[in-house]
Amino acid sequence: MEENFKQLQVIDLDLGARIVGGDRELAEEMIRLLVQTLPELQTALTNAYQQHNATQLLKAAHKLHGAASYSGTPRLKLAAKQLELIAKENNEEKLQQAYQTLLTEIEAVQKTAMKS
Repeated sequence: MEENFKQLQVIDLDLGARIVGGDRELAEEMIRLLVQTLPELQTALTNAYQQHNATQLLKAAHKLHGAASYSGTPRLKLAAKQLELIAKENNEEKLQQAYQTLLTEIEAVQKTAMKS
């Protein structure tokens, strides 16, 4: 997955605009809305991870994956999808890395959005 990340932007407004039918303003609004929900989603992920609750972790990762899918945040989308798949398999070995990667991507989106 690391190679894929290097090829993707943290926030891709062109991609976001394509997702919402070419409307760049709407794409920017979708990113703002996503950024507003990230703290809540991160808390849900962290609680589920710390409680070793694969079902809740899967649910939180799925919710974040869905939100990222409409927001022009390809790295976040990829990281959320990866954690979702690993949580579904309940693969403890890979779970920590996928969880940490997703937290890193959440932080990257937040920092990048603040610069915009």
